Amino acid sequence: MPIVPAMFWLIALPLAATPLVYLLRKSWLGAAVAALIAFFLAWFALQLPSDAILNLLGRTIALDELSQVVLVLLFAATAVLFLMLALFFVSSPNRQGC
Repeated sequence: MPIVPAMFWLIALPLAATPLVYLLRKSWLGAAVAALIAFFLAWFALQLPSDAILNLLGRTIALDELSQVVLVLLFAATAVLFLMLALFFVSSPNRQGC
């Protein structure tokens, strides 16, 4: 059985969570789930070794230290934006929510 590289989950997890977030998009839960996934991905990108290499569809993707820091910042900023959206849903009286 082939072992799935750890870096592959940085691509697969957001794609796998998309249907759930899409179904919950009209409530604050969709933004909260997306924020949790983005925070998890930021933590996961921080835990990866800095010399990780992934061969995806014939393309080599290398994760050096700078790329790792950029990924962590992008995932963390995305999570903060999703949390702001969730707070907007909760605080807005005109929105229909769960």
